[in-house]
Amino acid sequence: MWYSLIILLLGMVIIIILFALIYLYLGLHNDLETSLYFSMVTWSTLGYGDFAPNEATRFYAAFEAMIGYLFLGIFVSMFYRCLMFIPNKNT
Repeated sequence: MWYSLIILLLGMVIIIILFALIYLYLGLHNDLETSLYFSMVTWSTLGYGDFAPNEATRFYAAFEAMIGYLFLGIFVSMFYRCLMFIPNKNT
């Protein structure tokens, strides 16, 4: 059960890094650190507003936000399912 959560988290990290590399390649940011920051903020759909995608990256940013929503729902569902299988010592 728990290994599924770990695999999902690893997948999320890999996807965030891949989108950061796309933003770096398309010239949205000049360094990897800023691209990773933008990717994490976009993934979480937090949207601080300090960076905005340019025309070349708008589609990728919107797509990343949708994937972030999807993965968050899957993660919460899997986490809840894992918690349901923890034995209760009071019963």
